[in-house]
Amino acid sequence: MENQDNPFPVSAISLDGHRVRLRPITRDDYGFLWECRSHPEIMHLWTQGSTLPSFEQYVQQLDATLAGHTLTLLIIELRTTPESIGFVYAYDYNPFDKYVFWSVAIHPAYTNIGWGVEASLLFLNYLFTYFDLHKVCSDQYAFNQRSIRILLRSGAEEEGRFRAQRYYQGAYHDVIRLAGTRAQWEKTRQKQHKVFDPRPVRSAIADGVPPVSAAAHDVVSPGAFGE
Repeated sequence: MENQDNPFPVSAISLDGHRVRLRPITRDDYGFLWECRSHPEIMHLWTQGSTLPSFEQYVQQLDATLAGHTLTLLIIELRTTPESIGFVYAYDYNPFDKYVFWSVAIHPAYTNIGWGVEASLLFLNYLFTYFDLHKVCSDQYAFNQRSIRILLRSGAEEEGRFRAQRYYQGAYHDVIRLAGTRAQWEKTRQKQHKVFDPRPVRSAIADGVPPVSAAAHDVVSPGAFGE
């Protein structure tokens, strides 16, 4: 969808889970995306060079990426508040072989709560529902165990390891590829069906309590595709 105020393709869909929702990106999100892009704890997700681009350079890069190899990018926000906590995106779509790469990024202030797993399940369901895909793939640094755990809990399986594949901060690192097919996803989706039937959410701020309790951490159960 393109218009003069939002001149890049986005997916006009919002997806609600139990605790998070996915929504299309707007230019108002560029500041948050830049904060994620430049955060030292997750900078390795994008920075393979030795320099960090300025915000102006980043905006140009993001515009080019969204108009190019990115299939879709959605913001992750809480259902209780309009607070952005991360984003999911799909890229390098191959229409002939019907596969795409995807990834999830959660701002470090919101990790280890379970929101990334729920957002990943919603995004996988979106990809397999709205695109003619046979397979989805994700490449992760081997040291990025936080993202790997999210992907495994979202239903991915490890397919292989590229040893000493990428250079980052003075050393070469292994890259792990995780993936799953549509048939495998259908089995996972049936097991995780409660995520796609969101219940009403009371405002945590209005109630004066944290938005997620410790008991809610594992609403989404772990397990591989079709396991």
